[in-house]
Formats: sequence, structure tokens, C-alpha cells
Amino acid sequence: PAELVTESNIGKARCPVLLGFGGKDPTLSRDSVRDLFAAGPYPTTLWVLQNGEHVVLFQSDPGAYKAKIGEFLGQTLGPPVGESGE
Repeated sequence: PAELVTESNIGKARCPVLLGFGGKDPTLSRDSVRDLFAAGPYPTTLWVLQNGEHVVLFQSDPGAYKAKIGEFLGQTLGPPVGESGE
């Protein structure tokens, strides 16, 4: 489908990118994931949830998913308002 991220279009992103993949994904090979990561803009972060499958990272480990998304957003956007420590 046209909405999928591909090596040819991921480099067009003008913001930090977080790529999340499942270590047990039967659809994407490790080489495909590596190639997509390499084609991403700077900074691109690759996160592999070892027990995750294709498109179900949240269901595989909700705690790890929430922590990683929170960490990425915190690094990218800064802490939530009122949590800057000031």
C-alpha cells in the first residue's frame, strides 16, 4: 500500500524517526529493517522488541512500548509541561 514507509521515502522525513520492529516479525527480514534504518534521516532510532511480532508491539509488551514511546517523545520534544525540574 502507498501508506507504507519505504527506503525511498523515509529519508524525506524532516523530524526524528522512531522505527519499532518485533524480533519475531515473520513479515520483515532483519536485512529489510537494517536497510530501512540506514535510509532514515538523522536522527533515526531503531527499537527492536525481541518478543514482538508484526504490527503488535503494544500487545506484545505494553510496559516496554509505553516506556520507549515516552522516552523518544521526551528526548525529541522535551519533558511535559510542569515536569522540567525547574
